[in-house]
Amino acid sequence: MSFTLTLISVFFLCLLIWSIIDFRKWKKLGKGGVPYNIFGWLIVTAIRPFKRNPFSSKYFEGDIGSNCDKADIDSLPHRNGERPVIAKHPVPHRQLNQIRNDTIKESLQKTFDQMVESHNKDLNYDLSQFEKRNKAIWLRNPESGNSCPCANGEIAHIHQIDGSMHMILSPSDAKKVIDSGWGELHPLAGKFIPVKTYVLIYSPRDKEDLKVIESILAASVVHAR
Repeated sequence: MSFTLTLISVFFLCLLIWSIIDFRKWKKLGKGGVPYNIFGWLIVTAIRPFKRNPFSSKYFEGDIGSNCDKADIDSLPHRNGERPVIAKHPVPHRQLNQIRNDTIKESLQKTFDQMVESHNKDLNYDLSQFEKRNKAIWLRNPESGNSCPCANGEIAHIHQIDGSMHMILSPSDAKKVIDSGWGELHPLAGKFIPVKTYVLIYSPRDKEDLKVIESILAASVVHAR
């Protein structure tokens, strides 16, 4: 009996140590779509086993070529270098390396601002329904847009902590973005997140990356409209 109790004690001690370490790692990711406390971490821990392969398009390939597939990207250059490291926690969905300086982040924000300004009759900023803390680009009138994305008019937002973004793309465009290395599917897309093509776009490293991201953002707007 004492041996069994010892094993149980060791197990719970290891579990406690893992929990403390994992909770601290999760907190470093910043605020996302769940409470920024122990309860949020428990929620994220509970749904981690349900994560999908973020590089597979099989979850939405059946929608490619459908009436909802408002494809806009003809081709994308392949992103040079390795993909960045992404946190194991699905919420908040964050990039851990290849994060550039504030100048690049400011240029990225200007890219988003210019997109809203150039389509101010159709687009505006509002709080993201997914992130709940970051402002996102929305359709002013979601009812007039594409009814298929299931995002109620939300299009894209930036994560200020790392410069990565989430965008809702057409199935065809999402596949091109993932296959060419510019992003990956949210591991809960189509499950706990109702949008199948909810894609993380990696943080830009330089001006050339910014040009590509601008084209991806434009495609996201076309899909929503």
